[in-house]
Amino acid sequence: RDVEGIVSWIQGRLNDEESTVTYFALSTLRYLVQNEELDFDLVVRVLEKRLKIDLSAAGDFLGWDELALESLIELLGEGGLEEEDEDESQDDDDEEEGGPEPTAKTVKAVSLLIELALKINLGDQYDFSTQSRILSKIYQSLSNYSALILGLDPESIRTCADNATSIPKDLIEDWERYLELKSIVQGGINLVTRMQDDEKDGLPEDFSNNLVAMIQLLLRFEEETFGSFVFQKGSSSAKGKNEGAHQHRVSKYVISALPDTCAIKSIYESDESVSEHVAAYFYALGVEDNNGHIPGTSALLAEMTECISYFAPLSDPPSYAMQVFSIINAMGAVFRSIQSADENDREKLFKTAVDQLEEWATEFSEYGYIALSALALAADDSPQFYSGISRVHDTILEGCDMFETEDVKLLCLCMVAARLSQTTDSRVVELLDSVEKSTELHSGQSCFGGHLGLAIFVQSVANKIRTHGSDPSDEWCREQARRCICILVKVLDNCTLSENDSILELASCIALGKSSDSFTLPSELTVKDGA
Repeated sequence: RDVEGIVSWIQGRLNDEESTVTYFALSTLRYLVQNEELDFDLVVRVLEKRLKIDLSAAGDFLGWDELALESLIELLGEGGLEEEDEDESQDDDDEEEGGPEPTAKTVKAVSLLIELALKINLGDQYDFSTQSRILSKIYQSLSNYSALILGLDPESIRTCADNATSIPKDLIEDWERYLELKSIVQGGINLVTRMQDDEKDGLPEDFSNNLVAMIQLLLRFEEETFGSFVFQKGSSSAKGKNEGAHQHRVSKYVISALPDTCAIKSIYESDESVSEHVAAYFYALGVEDNNGHIPGTSALLAEMTECISYFAPLSDPPSYAMQVFSIINAMGAVFRSIQSADENDREKLFKTAVDQLEEWATEFSEYGYIALSALALAADDSPQFYSGISRVHDTILEGCDMFETEDVKLLCLCMVAARLSQTTDSRVVELLDSVEKSTELHSGQSCFGGHLGLAIFVQSVANKIRTHGSDPSDEWCREQARRCICILVKVLDNCTLSENDSILELASCIALGKSSDSFTLPSELTVKDGA
C-alpha cells in the first residue's frame, strides 16, 4: 500500500483517547522513518502540530502516559544528517566544514532525550520499573547516534579537558553536553546498583544491552579524543576519525590461524620435547571449551600439575613470556571453574586451589609462585576471595628469599600488585616501590621478569577501567599505571647511549599525565654493550 495513503490515517490516531492506540501510531511512524519511507524532520513537525508539543520543554513529556512516551522516545532515535546536494558535495568549502550536519529536528530530539534522562535520574515521578524501562529506551535511542550527532566534538572536548579550571566561553556548551552524557551513563550504573542493594525486581531484559551500547559509544569517543587511558590527554589531531578506536582488538585472521582445541592437546600429548616451550600455553588455550563445559576445579588442577611438571627455565624472553602467559591463562580457567560452582562452595574451592599451588611452589619452585600470583590476578572482587588473595600476597613476600632469580620475584610482585590495585589497596605502592628499587639496581642489565610484570600491571588496570567504566578510583589506578610505564621508560634510557635527556623527559611527561604528541625522540637508539 502507498505510504501517502496511510499517513493521514496514522495522524488521526495520534490523539486517540487510548494510549495504546497512540503507542502503535508512533511505532508505525518510527518504522516508516527507519525504512526511509518518511523524512524524520517532517514527521517531527507533524507531531509538534498534531500533539501541540514543544521539544524544548522536556518537563511537559513527564506527564505523558508511559506507554506513549516510550514509543515517542524510540522514534526520537531515528534522526540523522542533512542530505548533501550533489553540487555541494563537490564544493571545496563544504569539504573543509567536515561534511553534513545533523538535521534541525535531530538536534532537538537529542537535546530532549538528554534532558529527559537527566530529569528522570534526579526525579521520583516514576516507580523503579517504569523508570528503568523509559531510561532503557533513551539509552537505545541515544546510542543510535554518532558522537557527532550527540554534539561531541573531539577537538572541543580536548581543549576543555586541557583547561578544566577555565573553560573557554565558546566551548562551555560542548563541555556541558559531554558531562551530561557521562552523568546519564553513571545514572544507569547507579540504577543497577540500586536494584542489587534494594533487592528490587529485575531490570528490563534490554536495559543492560542498551546501557552497555551507550557506555561503548562514550568510551570510543574518549579513546579517540584523549588517546591512551594512561595519559588522559589528546592524541594527535592529524589522526583519522576512527584511528586508535580499535587498537586493542585482534584481527579475525589471527584468531582463525590458531589451532583448534583437539590439535593443541594432540601436540602436547605426542611431543613432550616441545612441552617446556609451548605445552602449558597450548593447553591453556584448550581449557576453555567452546561448548560451554567447564571442568571441575580439582580435575583441572590435576591435569595442570602434570602439564607444569614439564616446565624448565628458559633463557630467551619470548619463550619465557609464553610460559608466563600460559600460566595466567590456565589460572583464569581455574578461577572460571570456581565461579561455576555453587556459591557456598566457592570460598572453599579457592582455598583448595591456593593449597595446591603452594605445593607447586614447593615442588616446582618458581612456577608455583607464578601460578599463585596468576590465580590472585584472575580472582574477582567478591569478598569471599579477599582472605585467599591476602594469603597469596603474604606467601609471595615470605618466599622472596626462596626465588632462584630476581626476574620471577619481580614478576610475581607485579601480578599481586595488579590484583590489589583493583580495590585501590595501599599495599600496591609498597610492592611497586620494591620493584622500582630492584630495577634500578640492575642499572641497564636485563630484568625481563620485572619488565613483563610491569606491563601486566598496566594491562590489568586498562582492562579494569574498560570493563567497569568511570569510577572515583580510576585516577589513582592511572597514577600507578603511569608510574609503571615511567619505570619501563627509565630502564630503556639506562640501556641506551643517548646524546640528550629526551627519553627521561618523556618519562617526566608520562608521570605528570601530559600529552607527548609534540615530543621528539631520537630517530635511532644505540644499545649499550651488555644491556
